[in-house]
Amino acid sequence: MSTSGGKRADPSTQCEVDEMILDYVLAKSIEALNKESLATHKDDKPCVPDTSEADVALAMVDCELGRLKAYAFLVLFKSNHPNRVVHPALRFRLRLVKFLAIYTRRLFPSSSAQSMADLEHLRQQNDARTRKWLSLCQQYSSVPSADDPRLTPFASSLPLSEHDLRSNRYRALSAFGLQDQMGHYGCPASTTLLDMLPAFMYLSASIVNTIDTWTVGAEWVDTAAGFILQAVLEQYLIYGNKGAGPLREAFAWGFNAQGQPDHNDDEKVNAMFRCDEEATYPIWGEIKADRLKALLPRPQIEASIHLEGLATRFPMKEFSRKLLGYLADLSRLPARPALVQLESGKLDGLSREETKALRERVGL
Repeated sequence: MSTSGGKRADPSTQCEVDEMILDYVLAKSIEALNKESLATHKDDKPCVPDTSEADVALAMVDCELGRLKAYAFLVLFKSNHPNRVVHPALRFRLRLVKFLAIYTRRLFPSSSAQSMADLEHLRQQNDARTRKWLSLCQQYSSVPSADDPRLTPFASSLPLSEHDLRSNRYRALSAFGLQDQMGHYGCPASTTLLDMLPAFMYLSASIVNTIDTWTVGAEWVDTAAGFILQAVLEQYLIYGNKGAGPLREAFAWGFNAQGQPDHNDDEKVNAMFRCDEEATYPIWGEIKADRLKALLPRPQIEASIHLEGLATRFPMKEFSRKLLGYLADLSRLPARPALVQLESGKLDGLSREETKALRERVGL
């Protein structure tokens, strides 16, 4: 940026301006993705959404998210300010954009779809995290061991037949108005809820560093437990998996008192779950145990029949609405970006008259 006299802006000022712009386009991307998701989540005639508005917003943030040739502010920001530590609210919004871009579009092909190579790498990372967590926490967690007889039905009566899998996919997609996307959802190249579960945990942990008063509470616990339940159901009923692996991976979350996490994200998640020096929040252990009990078939009941009954009791669309609503509430906790406030005509700490004067000075 240059002044009218040809002089370049002060580097610190330029960095602050660039950060404000990045924060603004992140907020606009969140708004566009939430708007886009309404098409598939409405009760009356859900349908394939128009992704064009969100595609443009995402491309302005990062060309890897929107896959369009556009002015990617995140790329430029990293290039121009490589050592800048941005404020926590902006980091949270960036995580939220990336999560929403994949989650809200995972049931149909889109510009936000992850490549097969990226998915394979992600699944390897998730598997390594799961194995480490279980090796350290198995003895005091509620996650059954691999040889627990309660998990035998997941091997003996699964996988489902291809006919049953297709029926389940069609039923799930129809609820979102996406019944024509049978060729995408359920194939290895589509993103699963189990793939996204760590991203949800990392996103949740990032809000702890953004809002000091946020803790693991009843609403978050219920949402996270719903995520786990739906991730397990999807693995068996949609993707045709068998055995105890998917269930054990989904439940491998909670405070790890036995060792240091491998990277910063896992460390933040561990801190989020810590109630005291040696224990996780009781409410988390209780709801995990409740969801596990719900998933385990009673004796003489085939796992396939039991799981299909659960999917009817706990529809994925109902969960998805709840998750998106909760994330929308979370997105409103940090202060709105300054440029969004200016655009709306009221900047925090200023009167409407003062905000109007500032808008005129900066050319809005």
